[in-house]
Amino acid sequence: MKRLIVLSILLIILTISCSEKAIELNSSNIDNEIYYHRTYFCFDFVKKCNLEILNIKNLDTLIYVNTNQIHGKYEEIHCKLTKINDSIFYAKPYKHLIQKGNHEKPLTNIKDTILFYCDSSLIGNRIEIEYTNGEKIQHSINSTVNKFWINEQNFSKKRDFLYLTFNHKNPIVDELVQITSLSNEKKYSIIFKEVNNSNDFYIVLNNDKVFTLNFATQDHQNLGVKFNLARMNKDFKFRNGRKLYK
Repeated sequence: MKRLIVLSILLIILTISCSEKAIELNSSNIDNEIYYHRTYFCFDFVKKCNLEILNIKNLDTLIYVNTNQIHGKYEEIHCKLTKINDSIFYAKPYKHLIQKGNHEKPLTNIKDTILFYCDSSLIGNRIEIEYTNGEKIQHSINSTVNKFWINEQNFSKKRDFLYLTFNHKNPIVDELVQITSLSNEKKYSIIFKEVNNSNDFYIVLNNDKVFTLNFATQDHQNLGVKFNLARMNKDFKFRNGRKLYK
């Protein structure tokens, strides 16, 4: 109840404050697809820069992707949008995927093995492991719990790393999901799964940016995704060859 009251007050305030800057949502010249993004500093030992990106289609569908290769993070959320007013929309997730585990303690400490846990949808696909020296090896994903051997000689120095690529495409930019694991951090446990019963949220949309209207946490409980992204210009170009789907 407390959350609903606070949220209602915020909606009223934002409705007033955003009224002058709201997108003309009913205008005939509005793009069918709008992109918002946030890029970060690009480390020299990752292939892809960290990226938060959001795609709004026809003002009724939202896709949000947050990928951080060095921390082994990937999150993908698909939502249906319901218009509240000219700048505020209600977002109801219907698909939510996360990659986690790479920044947590391994479930099992096996020096020459990577543990890969996934949903059944990935069974039958392949995962590729690439070492710092460019050597690559592929494995089949045979179950929801997998153990893949790694060559410790190629993964023992402080600056050694692994690139792990598996057959799941980013829905906004043209690339497969790829994460990085550093040898000195012992990140051997990787989990890619679908989140059930994701929390809904609100977004505020204007000509310059989009941001969530929710609380990241309350009473130690996660209350949904949180972002604040700038609108992407039509002449924007990614680094390292990354590009949007056409």
